[in-house]
Amino acid sequence: MGSRVVLFGGRLLGTDELSNEMHVLETGLMRWKTIKVKGEPPCARHSHAATAENGDLFIFGGEAEHELYLNDMHVFRPKEMSWITPRCHGVPPPPQKDAAMATSGTRLFVVSSKMPRVYSFDTATMTWCNVIDMHFLPPFFSVESHGKTLLAFVDSPRRGVGCFALDTSTNESNHFCGGELCT
Repeated sequence: MGSRVVLFGGRLLGTDELSNEMHVLETGLMRWKTIKVKGEPPCARHSHAATAENGDLFIFGGEAEHELYLNDMHVFRPKEMSWITPRCHGVPPPPQKDAAMATSGTRLFVVSSKMPRVYSFDTATMTWCNVIDMHFLPPFFSVESHGKTLLAFVDSPRRGVGCFALDTSTNESNHFCGGELCT
């Protein structure tokens, strides 16, 4: 976020203890600091998804204590140094950890780690919707957006390295393996 790297929560090194603290790396000084925030922070968790959109940090899901999987959405607003829990509409993804999230315009895209689906979250209306099933996407991937295209990069033992491309304006998708369109 700008010249700062923001870190929320996670598992404390060498322990089973979870955190819900905010840490910021000032890249100019290469110095970490714990920051005090207003509002109710999300519960302590790890393996959550996070992305920045329009200056805000969105946190989705993850795993809390006692292997409790989450599907909640929280927003950190750096300008106010405060957390909000938006009132969301629609059907969210199932509770899970290890999802990936990217943004395109005012929409966030959550690629499920457990089910082969992409979910869309509209930050203007705070509404969830299921975008597309991806039966061919293995559970190991990373996700990034490039303009109106959502890219999920995969490494499948069966097909090798590949890329799933979703046009977020039309919901049309393609799957590429080794640089060629897979059929």
